[in-house]
Amino acid sequence: MSGHSKWSTIKRKKALVDAKKGKIFTKIAREIMVAAKEGGGDPTGNPRLRLALAQARAANMPKDNQERAIKKGTGEGGSVVFESFLFEGRGPQGSCFMIEGLTDNRNRTVPEIRHMLSKAGGEMVTSGAVGWMFDRKGVIEIPKEIPKPAEPAPAPAPAPAPPPVTVVSRTPLEFPRQAAAEGIDAGRVKARVRIDAAGGVLGVQVLESRPPRVFDRAVVQNLSTWRFNAGADNRTYEVVLEFKR
Repeated sequence: MSGHSKWSTIKRKKALVDAKKGKIFTKIAREIMVAAKEGGGDPTGNPRLRLALAQARAANMPKDNQERAIKKGTGEGGSVVFESFLFEGRGPQGSCFMIEGLTDNRNRTVPEIRHMLSKAGGEMVTSGAVGWMFDRKGVIEIPKEIPKPAEPAPAPAPAPAPPPVTVVSRTPLEFPRQAAAEGIDAGRVKARVRIDAAGGVLGVQVLESRPPRVFDRAVVQNLSTWRFNAGADNRTYEVVLEFKR
């Protein structure tokens, strides 16, 4: 046994889940408050509030929490009211920024942002100084903890090269009688042999012959009886045969 009670384990897991939910609910509640403050508490005529409430429902946020956030935004409940801000700034090497956020104390937020920009070599500028360069296109959300990229899979080992083709057995070459009858004393033929996996000959192709076509038939018949070492199908082997009488 682990030595701990089952209730202790459940309580610890529940605390972690509740903490994550609390962060999500707080973020959505602030958005609801700002939307309600700027456009009123009726979602029918307030698109931003309608979108925030849809996000709240997607996150299973209790309806009481949604209503309290709307009341705080309209000033009906609670003294803490969040408001949105949009500041403009310049950074090093001509970079420009539009800084948007929420705050419950504008007087505290302004100097804090000005200090952060100054510390990084930038400055806050007046409204409109850099805003003309920006258009609202969408929202990019970045997690606080960026996951480490997965290590690339090792490259597969290259397939081993097939062994070189070698001759296992060959038939003695005979001088053709027809060539002797025609008074030809010598010849030379270059041919390509196609070999199967068992080392047998699948086909013979004459590439070059001198004199032309005199010894071609004899070469094809002779090479068809040769045997080669076993290997992959359709491997080739080139051979030069010389005839002398």
